[in-house]
Parts: sequence; structure tokens; C-alpha cells
Amino acid sequence: MFRKAPPPVRTQRIRLLQAQADIALAHSMERTRSIETKASFVVAGAGLIATALIPIAAAADSVLLAGLTIVPLAIAVFTIVYAVRAIRPLALEVPSPRHMIDQYLDSSLSADELEDYILEIRAVEVDKRDLLNDTRWKALRVGFRLLVASMISLVLFAAALGLSPKEDFVGQTTPATQTPAS
Repeated sequence: MFRKAPPPVRTQRIRLLQAQADIALAHSMERTRSIETKASFVVAGAGLIATALIPIAAAADSVLLAGLTIVPLAIAVFTIVYAVRAIRPLALEVPSPRHMIDQYLDSSLSADELEDYILEIRAVEVDKRDLLNDTRWKALRVGFRLLVASMISLVLFAAALGLSPKEDFVGQTTPATQTPAS
């Protein structure tokens, strides 16, 4: 029986590193999906807050209270802006598989050299994806903090609206928390 000679040590190392790079890329891609999913929820939450402000502003009995809706609305809009920054597609600028096939299928590179090149491309892709994920994560964190701030400002605004003086059926001004006498 003839045995195949084991591949050279460098080739074995390249293959081990390629496998590790594949794992790192999978983790990086999962982090991208996670950030995008969370950012989508932040956008939806901010949209709900902005939508909730419309009837509250319409129910405000003074121009000042109605005008104050701009504060939670502006925070909700900034929330959406930051969350969309975390969702937007960003280019990685790595060679496409088609480009690599066209350029290297019939090239003079040895198989070892080509594997080494592919490993380098994978490493660059993981580095770029991680850098973009860090940028997206920072935008998502700001968006989430703004979402919390817009929820708090909405609650405070609704409480201020509920505590504002209202006219009762006799024409007297009473705090909104009091019930008219029977």
C-alpha cells in the first residue's frame, strides 16, 4: 500500500488558519445580524413614540404644552437617525468571488500561494467587518439611550398634560386630577 505524503507544514498551517478565519468570520457576521436586529427594534420603538405623541399633542389644551411635544419628538427622530446608522448597509471592499475566479483560476500562483492569498483576504474581511460592527454598535448604543430618553420625556410630557389645569363644566379652572362636584 502506498501512502500519500503529508502536505507540507506551511500548507497545513494555512489550512488551520483558514478554518479559524472562517470561524471568526461567522462570529463577525452573527454580530452584524444581532446589531441590525436590535437597531430595527429601536427604530420601531422610536416610531411608536413619535406616533403616540400626535394624539397627546392634539389633546394639549395650551399652545405651550402642544409646542413642548417637540422635545420628545425631536429625541425620537434622533433615535431613528442613530438606529438607521446602525442598520444601513456598508461596503466591505473585499474582492468578490467572481473577481477571484477570473483572476486566479488560470494564474501562475501555486496552490500554496493561492491559499495564502485567500487567507489574507479572509483576514482583511473579518477585520473590516469587525471595524464596521464597532461603528454600528456605537451608533446603536446612542440610539438606545435616545430611545430611553424619548420614552422618559413622553411619560413626563403625558404627566404634565394630565396635571395641567382644565376648565370644569361651570367654567372654573381646576386641576385635572380633581373631579367636578355633583
